[in-house]
Amino acid sequence: MAFYFGGSESGYDFKWLAKQSHLVEWENAEFHWDEWEKGKGGMVGYGYVLGIMPEFQLFLLAGRYFNIGKGAAFGFGQIKLN
Repeated sequence: MAFYFGGSESGYDFKWLAKQSHLVEWENAEFHWDEWEKGKGGMVGYGYVLGIMPEFQLFLLAGRYFNIGKGAAFGFGQIKLN
């Protein structure tokens, strides 16, 4: 989005962020895969993230406010933050 709408790269090291995602701790997590129709499905559920890094907060907020999760055009990809 930064490139197409802002004309510049975001500057984030996404490979580093992906490696750091393995360190995220969950509490009371209840996630499962739900199949809706012919190969269309996704992860559904909820959980509490403990000690999330500030670098991840930006992306979670963007997903929440811009509804940019996978399949958002079909009503999927919703992220809710409390």
